[in-house]
Amino acid sequence: MSLIRQTVLTLAVLLAAITLATSSGAVSPTGTCGFEGGTLQNPTGAPDLRTGNIVEITPDSPVTVDNCIPLGNNTDFGFCGFIYRDVPAFELVAGNEVAFDLGALNNVDTRRNIYFASAGFNPAPPIHDGFDITTSQNIVAASGWTQIVPDSQVPQNPLGNNTVGDYELIFTAVAPFSFPGGGLIVGFGASPPGAYADPGCEQVLVHTTSADASGQFYCRFFFMPDQTAGVLDPANAGGGTAVAIGGIIIEGTKPVSIDPASWAGIKSMYREGE
Repeated sequence: MSLIRQTVLTLAVLLAAITLATSSGAVSPTGTCGFEGGTLQNPTGAPDLRTGNIVEITPDSPVTVDNCIPLGNNTDFGFCGFIYRDVPAFELVAGNEVAFDLGALNNVDTRRNIYFASAGFNPAPPIHDGFDITTSQNIVAASGWTQIVPDSQVPQNPLGNNTVGDYELIFTAVAPFSFPGGGLIVGFGASPPGAYADPGCEQVLVHTTSADASGQFYCRFFFMPDQTAGVLDPANAGGGTAVAIGGIIIEGTKPVSIDPASWAGIKSMYREGE
């Protein structure tokens, strides 16, 4: 097969994948599409394609800027973080970016040990009293914790800025993470044991609550042991587990499957033009 014919077939497959994925709502319009490694890995004979997939877990309700957990302090609140629900599947690879939103300036570079974990299921909507989670779903890091960012890394815009909604605090993943969808847990390491200390309590976080209209913000956690295997959503824990939950934007990739019938049709159309 000539290079031109190969190119035509490749473009046809790529166009079909984009059409299928877009029509199903599987691809973010800001994403990109391409072959992964240029290999055919699907046993049905259809190519294994991947699309760029931007996962945005951002508030739909009005936000507030006034909290220092976890991005204005990492010395006083232990291992802490956020739990999200209804998160689509994604594949994070080294070099992808993860972004958070600060609405005020930190006093030092915002360097953190950052971890991802899967809850193993999609939590039901949270039951809370407006301040704390009142009914636990016994959420744990079912997948174990994967460190995606070390505290030696200086992110883009390390002090943050005063703009709400621009997700300017951008870290680069150093390790892969495969997320099957559902409940996503994002953890932030404390110092100690982390080497980098941020002892201030600058009120920098752009945040929402468990009642956010998006339905994706489950709760926050803090005062936990480092990379704990314990329950992260204890009932009536105090301190406000249903408030001050920050958003996140994740640059990942997502498989796009082409069923065998569609792949056969594409090849048939190509052959008719030979």
